[in-house]
Amino acid sequence: MDLRRRHVAAGGAEVQEVKQREASHHDLHRKSGTASAELASPQEIALRHRGRPFAKLIHSKTQESLLSLRAAGTDFRGFFNLFVIVLVSANLRLVVENMLKYGVLLQPPAGFFDFYRNWPCGVCYIQMSCLTVCNWFIERHGCHYLKTDQAINAAHFVVISAIIVVPTCTVWSSSVTESNAVLLMAFSISWAMKMVSFFQTCFDIRRATARNIVDEVCKDDEASRLVLAERGFPQCLRLKDMLFFMLYPTLCFQLHYPLVPRIRKRRLAGDLLALMICIALSYILLEQYISPLLVNARQHVKMEAGPDGNVLTISGAKLLERLLKLSLPNLYLWLLMFYALFHCWLNVLAELTRFGDRRFYEDWWNAASFGEYWKRWNLPVHHWCLRHVYFPMLRRGWSKLQSGFTVFLISGLLHELLVVVPLRMKRPTVLVTVAFLAQLPLTVLTSQPFFEKRHRTIGNGIFWFAFCFSGQPAAILIYFFLAVDPSLETLGSVLSLR
Repeated sequence: MDLRRRHVAAGGAEVQEVKQREASHHDLHRKSGTASAELASPQEIALRHRGRPFAKLIHSKTQESLLSLRAAGTDFRGFFNLFVIVLVSANLRLVVENMLKYGVLLQPPAGFFDFYRNWPCGVCYIQMSCLTVCNWFIERHGCHYLKTDQAINAAHFVVISAIIVVPTCTVWSSSVTESNAVLLMAFSISWAMKMVSFFQTCFDIRRATARNIVDEVCKDDEASRLVLAERGFPQCLRLKDMLFFMLYPTLCFQLHYPLVPRIRKRRLAGDLLALMICIALSYILLEQYISPLLVNARQHVKMEAGPDGNVLTISGAKLLERLLKLSLPNLYLWLLMFYALFHCWLNVLAELTRFGDRRFYEDWWNAASFGEYWKRWNLPVHHWCLRHVYFPMLRRGWSKLQSGFTVFLISGLLHELLVVVPLRMKRPTVLVTVAFLAQLPLTVLTSQPFFEKRHRTIGNGIFWFAFCFSGQPAAILIYFFLAVDPSLETLGSVLSLR
């Protein structure tokens, strides 16, 4: 027992000694840490405490969520990549579905290259070229035979009317294919617009020369003044310049144009290749996707016998489904046609003729209103309408609304001609003209600051929906019905003038 007590006492003494040594060690460490902290620099202290919770401040400022409307500078490239992948996948599914349902519908466009059917088009192109030379002859030498401005203007009017009438009669009196007829009428309308610009500009030059006010009229156009001073009028109107004007990618006549030094062959080859690719893709869309949709939609619009005669029956829901299905390939076709015509084709013409001003369109895809779209979509036609219709009417005292209405009316009638004549429709429809005139109030409505300045995204969405997902597919369906089935008398009586 005594031995056990002595062992316990010895163990307690040892524990007490260990505790005293630890306490002295902690005191020494605290004193040395305090001394080292007093001797360390602020940078060393910050580095030593880096990563400690107290040194890591998380919430230091007010900020918005990235997907909030008030957030600025959010990068959506990942979402854009996702949308591209989804778009490719969805369209690939449509391609597979189309192939499983219809098979391969593509056939070589033999009718387009059929010489025996389309040779009248070649003759008509020669006739229109001769008519443009006649217009040049009227201005260059007609002053010796036509003594007054009224007589010269009347001669121009007859020739310009012939440029429209001759192709129209050629299409109606021959069996040319619809595609060649569309090309022929497109060249006819564009050349007629060129001739209107030519005779109006020459009329202004003739008046300014007679009144000796050329310098005042052309005060900002030094090149035109030099041309008139060196050659005089009408001696400055050379046949070579007239023929080049017919090839230039512009509708507005001038005495001079900006030209590039040489033809860039690589650029020309690239534009030609892109043009051929766009034409091939457009043909695939028409034959493989759009044509089956139109044929299937035909069964939902029928003329059926009723107690009081034939009655037009329309399956609204199924026709709406066809319309929505048609909107996507129509959108692709429209974009391909824009790129092929306004970029590739006009740049090919510009490169071949060394034409320098190649701003044929602006960023119409960002348009927040219909007014912005028409100002940016087709600059050659836009400049022609302003120069030869809108501003002359304003100068004569017409209001902006009346002048704008006239511009849309002329545009609608020309587009109507471009559709009705190739389809050889027996009655002139008014659908395209009404569609163009209906855009005038839409232009006024969407030109408000709410759409053009404060909420451009909403305005741009309205533009895309109206042009690509409602208006154009509906017009394609209606004209297809009228062209392939004249028995749709009720529908024809609504859209046509008897």
